[in-house]
Amino acid sequence: MTISELGSLGEVIGALGLIVTLVFLAMEMRLKRQSEDNRDLEQVQIRVQELNLAVATSPSLCAVMAKWNKWNHSRKKKGLLLYSTFMETRSIWK
Repeated sequence: MTISELGSLGEVIGALGLIVTLVFLAMEMRLKRQSEDNRDLEQVQIRVQELNLAVATSPSLCAVMAKWNKWNHSRKKKGLLLYSTFMETRSIWK
């Protein structure tokens, strides 16, 4: 093998290495984005649990939330309620 043939072989190996690196980088970016989405969803779920606990322990807040849910449900039936929760907007994005 001559030096130019070895150089050509090195170029081919380098190109394959570059392709593998780019594929790996794309996969890592996708996994990072999914991880961030999951972390955001977890934070929303924690806040919802905290709100539910506050509602469960406060009779006055329970009455307010009952009225809110009734009003919200009637708007949803009429198709007037915008998608406002994290899960609904997340499903639209995907």
